Amino acid sequence: LSESQKANASRLAGDAKAGRLSVFVGAGISIPSGAPSWGGLLESLAIKAGLSEDDRKSLAKLAYLDQPTILEEEMGDSFKPAIAELIAESSFYTPAHVLLKTLKAPAITTNYD
Repeated sequence: LSESQKANASRLAGDAKAGRLSVFVGAGISIPSGAPSWGGLLESLAIKAGLSEDDRKSLAKLAYLDQPTILEEEMGDSFKPAIAELIAESSFYTPAHVLLKTLKAPAITTNYD
């Protein structure tokens, strides 16, 4: 390592010891654990909502962030429990989850899960 890299590594180690680091994670944690992708989750929710195939195709043409709004309107109070059910039935813990837990640092994600 260069002197600059060693200095950065030392600074990061000090920040880690002081609890001043956060971990940013993405789909690389979720997908390998069996969780559905965002598109897969939306498709499964559309099926649970009882949308016809034509309606699901029309829904899929909308922006990813607009689709759940329509699904929530369609499903009402069953929307959030349906999300929890879909994630729970397909997800399992992986070594990455264990490693995240041992870091004892806040984890931040833009994922739905």
